[in-house]
Amino acid sequence: MNATSSRTPTSDDIISDSVLWVTAVTFRVCINSALSVGAFITNIINANVFRRMGIDHSTESFFLLSLSDGLLGFIGLFGGLTNGLRYLGPPHIARSTYLFYVLLMAAAAVPSLTSLVATTVIAVVRCCSVALPFRVRNVFTARRQRYLILLCTALSLTFSIYGLSGTRFAVRVHPSTNITFLAIVFHPDYIQRNRQSDIFRGVVFYVCITITSICLVVLIIALRRSYNFRKETYRTGTTTTSNSSKRDTVLGKNRADTQSPAKKPFRRFKPGSKEAQVVTVVVLVSALFTICNIPAMAASIVRQAVPEMSNVGRLRRSFNLFVMMAECFLMFNATMNIAIYLKFNTRYYTAFLELMRQRK
Repeated sequence: MNATSSRTPTSDDIISDSVLWVTAVTFRVCINSALSVGAFITNIINANVFRRMGIDHSTESFFLLSLSDGLLGFIGLFGGLTNGLRYLGPPHIARSTYLFYVLLMAAAAVPSLTSLVATTVIAVVRCCSVALPFRVRNVFTARRQRYLILLCTALSLTFSIYGLSGTRFAVRVHPSTNITFLAIVFHPDYIQRNRQSDIFRGVVFYVCITITSICLVVLIIALRRSYNFRKETYRTGTTTTSNSSKRDTVLGKNRADTQSPAKKPFRRFKPGSKEAQVVTVVVLVSALFTICNIPAMAASIVRQAVPEMSNVGRLRRSFNLFVMMAECFLMFNATMNIAIYLKFNTRYYTAFLELMRQRK
């Protein structure tokens, strides 16, 4: 987020203002608003379900992730309303709502980073429980997870407040249209302060993405090995049972009570244990998180590689397109976690049904 200047640079962008307007209305006003409603409602449900399940070392990070995603959806609701006024309202209202959009984007950075850290903690805890010999609950306790996530949240909030400190509102008159509107006046050092905030968020972002990707690979390998182990166990069991039956036929003995228990089809083994369900949930949540952050990574890389790709540069319309994609995928990620929980976590599904019955 950069400070806007009074002089708008000449644009050499291949995207026209009309195309950008249509895209902005489609994504920011329609799609993102709908996803924000979904993120807010589903994560209220998630937080209540995890609280009902009991907050411990295995649910602490999921609970905080639900709270941060719910807050992000709540901010997105106001963002959709603000964008609707920006793009569809009268000119004097559209110009005045820009400052609210700036403040909402600054506020959204805090729960966004909290969700980032919470997802990383979820992946690390489950990865260590699969790959390392020590008991994870004795190291990554619920209290330590909470302190780590809240520390990163506090730092993000501090940087956001520091970047916006000294910012004030002022009434301005547009020189060409003579329209009076409410404008935001940034601190003289705003750009430098905002760059420091960007560095902090960038470091946390790429560290979390890297750690989550590594944990995702480890967990996928663990799931595949578990699958192969069950498959080999089934094959060995059926071979033993077949040979035993042949010997019993020849000898005339009935050994039905001593045969191997592996008589069911392989698909019966596929659901796995409670641990396998949790690992599957973490893998899917981490994969969804990584995929949905690709547009944000692309926007960050392009912004650093091409200086003109910013919201005040010559390619500002192309940059805004990247930002719109990142916002859309961010809200999609916050909305879809509940589908993973319901499909692949029996404990969550049971608590969810109990909560729904209680609400009737």
